[in-house]
Amino acid sequence: MIAKQIHIYFKHKVIRAKYWAPILILIVFTIQLHAQDKKELEIKRKQTQKEIEYTNSLIKKTRLEKKNSMNQLLVLNKKISAREELINNMQSEIAYLDNRINILNIKLDSLEKDLIQLKHAYAQMIVFAYKTRSAYDKLIFVLSA
Repeated sequence: MIAKQIHIYFKHKVIRAKYWAPILILIVFTIQLHAQDKKELEIKRKQTQKEIEYTNSLIKKTRLEKKNSMNQLLVLNKKISAREELINNMQSEIAYLDNRINILNIKLDSLEKDLIQLKHAYAQMIVFAYKTRSAYDKLIFVLSA
């Protein structure tokens, strides 16, 4: 939409410049017809040629500005597309990391439950070992020292 508006804007500028050049030429030629002196005619002819060259340079400049503006618009559109792609990428990464965090939290909960069970089993083994100790264990302890 913006590109179309820019295109129309510059198109009107170029069209205006194309219409002004012939009008300027006609005005200059009518003035030349009234001139009597040959030197005046030559001076006016040179002025007219300069005005035509200036008008042509304005037309070229307008075309270049249009081309530059269109190039800038294309570059900005590419930049916007790249940033949108970057945002989508980051959103995908965030979703992946959220999922990974949830999985790791579930594993952590499971490991904590296993740790509690292992501590409980270890405590039971210590109690059992204490209750089932014998005089033979004391003898082994003394002999090992």
